[in-house]
Amino acid sequence: MYSIPVTQTSQRLNLASHCFNSAIGQTIFQCETQIAERLVPRIHYQSCVQVEGPSHLHNFDSITSVSKYRVSLELNRRLDYSIVGVGERLPFGAESIDYLFLPHVLDFCDNPEELLQEAAQCMTANGVLLITGFNPRSMLALLKRFKQIENLVPSTVKFYSVHQIRHWLSLLGFEIFAAEFGFFRPPFRRPSRLKRLEKWEVAGARWWPALGSVYVLSARRQNMASRIKPQFSNLKLKQRRFRFEH
Repeated sequence: MYSIPVTQTSQRLNLASHCFNSAIGQTIFQCETQIAERLVPRIHYQSCVQVEGPSHLHNFDSITSVSKYRVSLELNRRLDYSIVGVGERLPFGAESIDYLFLPHVLDFCDNPEELLQEAAQCMTANGVLLITGFNPRSMLALLKRFKQIENLVPSTVKFYSVHQIRHWLSLLGFEIFAAEFGFFRPPFRRPSRLKRLEKWEVAGARWWPALGSVYVLSARRQNMASRIKPQFSNLKLKQRRFRFEH
């Protein structure tokens, strides 16, 4: 029987769910959804999976797919596609997912490399992986260091750079084909102030594009056969030169 390990990652995501429902959290998710609309390939998927995170994130319902699942520690009876599980131990077989969404899961994870390795084992060749997270080079990260945004980002949250995630994914056979940053506004708590600074999104994307508070990263799992390129032509050339010298 499949047993569900209660990891610290899942517990942190459950405790932080109320933070994502704040005015700042809602604004951040709107920015991420707009970016994801541009980055996610509009094709027909066989199996789409979202690992934990709030159920209203991204455009998950608008994706065309034969089957959809949202994996979380607790069953959401309001969703027909909700199942119980954790990211470090996905309840799916090998190469059975062709679209996987990790909404801020790495930020709350103790061992992100283990989680990404589990994701790689479950994804099909050319499967799409979408990751959202907090940017360590942003105003939000600076305020977190001084513990000024505990209502949005708990102190236990870790900020991983896109460069670090790119390195982890490359080791697992993924290729990043798109990455964008968003939410360039100061993280004010009042919705009225956030609304007035909406134009900062356009200015930030143009003038300081890598300093957004969040990132949206889209990667594709490469076919392992296509990554192996033996140099047979060079081998034959060396053999011919060896015979010619003798």
